[in-house]
Amino acid sequence: MKKFTIFFVLFLSSSFLLDLAFEKSNFWILVLIGLIPLFLFIEWSKNWKRAFWGGWLQGMIFFGISFRWLFSIFPNETLGLTSDLKGYLFIFFVWFILFTSSAFAFGLFAGTVNCKIS
Repeated sequence: MKKFTIFFVLFLSSSFLLDLAFEKSNFWILVLIGLIPLFLFIEWSKNWKRAFWGGWLQGMIFFGISFRWLFSIFPNETLGLTSDLKGYLFIFFVWFILFTSSAFAFGLFAGTVNCKIS
């Protein structure tokens, strides 16, 4: 459990660094620093399944932060929704589907790299 907590904190901090690199184009070096915890996790993973789930967790955190702009869209008039709650629930649903499915790419990358180095 202690290793998981350490990697979760590392994934969280690296996701913030990756997001900062996308927000400000002058901080491109943060991409290189932000991917270090993912590569360390891939190296220390015992099998490709563990590497996949660690990469997927990293991707979920990163894309969850990166797709926060979706909450500034409010589609009530366009979709014909009658209440604000329905609009927020719709945006939350779209946000959740987008960041969980996008995180699959991080997981595939981590699992594939782990298979190649094992």
